Amino acid sequence: MPAAAATRAERGHVSVSAQSDLIALVNAYRANNGLQAVAANGALTSAATWMAGDMAAKNYIGHVSSDGRSPTQRMSAFGYPAPSMYTGEDLGAGYPSAGGVLAGAVFKRVWKVAFNEDDAPKATDADRGWREILLAATLQGAIFGLVKAAVDRGTAEGTRKVTGVWPGD
Repeated sequence: MPAAAATRAERGHVSVSAQSDLIALVNAYRANNGLQAVAANGALTSAATWMAGDMAAKNYIGHVSSDGRSPTQRMSAFGYPAPSMYTGEDLGAGYPSAGGVLAGAVFKRVWKVAFNEDDAPKATDADRGWREILLAATLQGAIFGLVKAAVDRGTAEGTRKVTGVWPGD
């Protein structure tokens, strides 16, 4: 990767909100388990924002960027000491919320374990039957409902632990 490679990232209101929502979910979980809260990191945010823009502009989704950088290389280019720390990266697209990204990831893993397929059938897959389509939709709906309830409950409990007040009281 040349030293002159792009490292600038723009942040819009939606991405800031999604980031805040995801950090709140993580911190609610951490509070429920007696762990310290985490905070956003500017270098990681810039690296992630750049990658999201690259994937959107070039219509792909993957961990290796269009210029060939791995997540660790990309994080390092934005000033994060990735080679000396444990780093990871999760990708999610097409979900309206952080909870949606989490539910989508859970559904994908459950489908892979249950049916040994990387992707669940979509309603418009011509080579799939009604049974497969409806089974996938039912399972996905159940998982989304379960994750939503768990996220809402965990967030409420985490909020009470941090503030002493149950949300909505």
